[in-house]
Amino acid sequence: AALMEDQLRLFVGVPKDDRPALVGSVRTSAAKFPASAHAATLLAQAEWLAEDKVAALAAADRAVALDPASSAAQTMRAEILLDRAHDSDKPEDWTAARTAIVRANRADTENPVPLALFYRYHAMKGGPMPALGYDGLNRAFQLLPQNPTYRFNLASAMATKGDHARASRLLDPIAFSPHASDMREAAIRMKARYDAAARGK
Repeated sequence: AALMEDQLRLFVGVPKDDRPALVGSVRTSAAKFPASAHAATLLAQAEWLAEDKVAALAAADRAVALDPASSAAQTMRAEILLDRAHDSDKPEDWTAARTAIVRANRADTENPVPLALFYRYHAMKGGPMPALGYDGLNRAFQLLPQNPTYRFNLASAMATKGDHARASRLLDPIAFSPHASDMREAAIRMKARYDAAARGK
């Protein structure tokens, strides 16, 4: 209950100018519950928002240590480790990120985030995308189709595989939205490219 308001603010997004105050609030509240994996996970999210990657990983590590079965804790840790691997490009960091993603998925196989992270892992690491990467992204989209990032990524993946017609259809809800936005304009441009490619075939 003490963390609920800050958790909701993190969930909906925080303007940059308001982030220092929110991070400070989470730090203060989380310090009152040192045995709570939930509090440690929320602190990791706040530190990540504050771009303090060392503190974010420390909080995520603590959350996982407190509750290894927590999907939220495992997932937050996997996201942080994947970012670290991308920055360092060290083999051991890529291995640690992959292991963390697998553990997050095992903690809750119906959580879409680790499934999408597996696709991101291979996309960021480079090289051929394995079938399991596409399967993970597709499953993440099925579990959370209202997430525009999953929709855009899946459309791009389908276009890469040559299925431009499906890629175009995936973007329909965004491209045909009645509300103007940069996202809608991007979807319209992508649809035009995919439709042209489908006609060319």
